[in-house]
Amino acid sequence: MAISRDGLLYRIGYTTVEIPADPLQILKLDDNGQITSTVNELEGYRYYKVIIGSNLDDVVNFYKSKADRESLSNERAYSIVFGEGTLRLTYHYCTEGCHLGFVPAK
Repeated sequence: MAISRDGLLYRIGYTTVEIPADPLQILKLDDNGQITSTVNELEGYRYYKVIIGSNLDDVVNFYKSKADRESLSNERAYSIVFGEGTLRLTYHYCTEGCHLGFVPAK
């Protein structure tokens, strides 16, 4: 989309950065609230908690320490979207294209 203002042209949109399949980047959510991840954006995060929304999207919060997880702080939060064989973690308060996308490991 382009917007013209005062004779200047502004482009609005977003870019998609495809992550190569090699090396494999993983996100594993264990039943005990711990994560294993090689995803750059989640580096240093070791714990998670899923918050089931009533009239909002379900949310997953990631934490660097167990104490933060138990305090229910909102350290790193994403909305959870499943569809078309993918898991998308959408950045909170972002409306277009702002997400981490995952497909099942083979």
